[in-house]
Amino acid sequence: MSSEGNGREHEPSPWIAAATLSSCGFELAVAVGGGAWLGSWIDRHFNTKPWATVAGFLLGLAVGIGSILATLRRINPPSP
Repeated sequence: MSSEGNGREHEPSPWIAAATLSSCGFELAVAVGGGAWLGSWIDRHFNTKPWATVAGFLLGLAVGIGSILATLRRINPPSP
């Protein structure tokens, strides 16, 4: 069956869009949590409390935001 002429040639499923967008929160939480956990581990082993935890949190936040921006660019690519 051809979809020509019905105006819905490339309309994405709303469920796929919702799943993709809901993954953004999960990606941010995992990146921040993982960075803070790694920083906490470094603090315990090298007695640098709290600096490695703060650095890990900030690094995780940057990675998480970058991941969200990449996901949003993939969903809605910039027009030329």
